[in-house]
This record gives sequence, C-alpha cells and structure tokens, in this order.
Amino acid sequence: MTHAVIDIGSNTIRTNVYAITGMAFQPLFSEKIIAGLANYIQDEQLNQEGIHRLCASLEHFQKMLHRIGVSSIGVFATASIRNVNNTKEILQAVKKQTGYTIDILSGEDEALLDYYGMLHNIDASQGALFDIGGGSTEIVAFNENEPYLAKSIPIGSLNLFTRYVSDFLPTKQEQKLIEKHIRQELKGIRFSAITPVEKVVGVGGTTRAVLKLVNSLFDLPVDNCVIQMDQITTLREIVAKDNARTRKLILRNCPDRIHTLVPGLLIMMHILNHLKAPCFTISTYGVREGYLWQKMLNR
Repeated sequence: MTHAVIDIGSNTIRTNVYAITGMAFQPLFSEKIIAGLANYIQDEQLNQEGIHRLCASLEHFQKMLHRIGVSSIGVFATASIRNVNNTKEILQAVKKQTGYTIDILSGEDEALLDYYGMLHNIDASQGALFDIGGGSTEIVAFNENEPYLAKSIPIGSLNLFTRYVSDFLPTKQEQKLIEKHIRQELKGIRFSAITPVEKVVGVGGTTRAVLKLVNSLFDLPVDNCVIQMDQITTLREIVAKDNARTRKLILRNCPDRIHTLVPGLLIMMHILNHLKAPCFTISTYGVREGYLWQKMLNR
C-alpha cells in the first residue's frame, strides 16, 4: 500500500509518498513547491493571493497523486495556517477547490510528531530535538524514549526574513535585530529544565540546508549527518558577510534558501548554545513521518 502526506508549511508545501509494509515504511519520492505563504500574510491574515497560491499548489499535488493512485492522503498545516486569524476561510476555500480537509497541528503536536518521526531514523533514548521551520521553531526534550518537554515558538527562518531583511542576505544591523528577537522568544523555553543531553537532533529543511553547506565547506562525505559546533561557528562567520563567496556557497548548495538560510542559522546557533551541544545529528525524518505513523496509520 502507498500513502501520501502533504505538509503545508510557511515556506514550502511538500508531498511525500511512502510504501507501507507491515510495521515499516519506505519513502518512495518527495516533491515540494516553494509557496512562501508567510509572504502573503497581511494584518494577521493569509490574503487572497496566498489562498490562491495554496489551492493551486494543492491542486498540482492532487493531480499527481491521482495519477499515482495512492491508498490514502493526509493533509496537515503548521504555523502557515494556525498562526493567522482567517483559518476558517482558508479551510473552506481549500475544501471547496480540492476536497481536502486540512488537519491544523498545534505547536505541541507538531513538536511531538517531529519526535516520533525522528525515532524511525535516529537511535537516541535521551536528548533534545529542534525543528526550525519557516514560521515556527519546535523544541523537544526526551529521556528514556519519552518526551517530557515539547514547545513551539512563533519564529522561523521565513517570518524573520520577512520582518527584518531588506535584501537576500541580512546586513550586520539586521542580524542584530534578528538575534534580539530570537533571544526574546527563547526565554519562553525552560532550558534549565532540560537535563544535560546525550544527543541533539535537528530535523527539517533548515537543518538539511545547513548540513549541505557544512559538508561542502569542509569537504565532508555527502552522507555525513553530524555537524560540529565549531563548524557551525565557522559557517556563521562566512555567511554573516554579504559577499560573492557567501552567495556562491549558498547558491551552489541550497539556492532555494538563499533568503532564509541566515535567519534559520541564527535560530539554530542560539538553541545549540542553550543546549551546550558540541555537535548535533541531522535526521532525515521528522513531522511528516510522525504524522504518517501516528495520525494516518495509528501505530
């Protein structure tokens, strides 16, 4: 049997298709659209252009999945729709145009599904996880294979870019404003309640983009999935400068994230500093796999 998951994020809308065999799943393929829904938010509402962009993206995936013939389709949204005040209007428009019913995940649900998805990829009984999205950041702490803290904060790589950055890459002054905002939001996380962690795991598009940059910058194997803190520090020093080297590095490895990379990296560094982590591991599985397993398959 094959199942599809459509993830409506603030920056990207992504469809993953999985083959299910017994108690295991295998990713078959993934496709994404850089919809940038956070760019269409005005006065705390997703405007009509943004709703049209959302519906058009879902129709594209719908036609593709119809040709494939999947057993079921799960559609969920995170900060892109939960953090606006015209959610009902959006849901009605999507239902009318596509027939899809969107499951709006709370911040805590998103964090926990990140954790349950990660378990299919990373062996870690004690530690912490973070997911830096376009419109929110989730942090989970777990011990003896049980999460004991799951938080979501309303900052992400895209909404920080939209709020503070005037060009593709933020100036030094814009970076200072971004970091001030990050520090303020992270006060809502009780890092003192998180025990010294054995393992830190990063999930999501921002962490995967940073991994590509680190592997390229330090000439590491393409399958390397561990980033050292000193490597992150060096990368931050390079991308903090808006010059030809910085743009070339980003455009060669993750061109679709040239505008969101630095804000996302700044969030990442502040989280890692709080966790006092010398390194962290990138998981290829996260909220979509957690949603598939927990919500769609009820495993």
